[in-house]
Amino acid sequence: MVADRCCVLKLHNKEYKYPLQTWLKLCKANSLSIIPFSQIKLEKPQSFLSYYLCDPRFPCILYKESNKYLVIDGNHRIQRQIDKGESTGIFFIITPKQLNELTKKK
Repeated sequence: MVADRCCVLKLHNKEYKYPLQTWLKLCKANSLSIIPFSQIKLEKPQSFLSYYLCDPRFPCILYKESNKYLVIDGNHRIQRQIDKGESTGIFFIITPKQLNELTKKK
């Protein structure tokens, strides 16, 4: 269930682990951007089942770090889009400022 799922941002030997709902509160329409997949640091999907059951139409969540993007949520969806031959996607972008504010609330 989405409400129970946690998403982890691994950044500089530190993990920021929050429920998906917490990350989604930071996702606003004005934070949507079209990003080339080549600029995203991707990890291989961990679950074959999740890969095939995911819905790639929903924007994933990325964190902007200097010249690359790190995946917070949506690794399976991104991989599905790449496998379909797409080269860009629409993403919610979390900024360092937003992450800083989020960690202060904890």
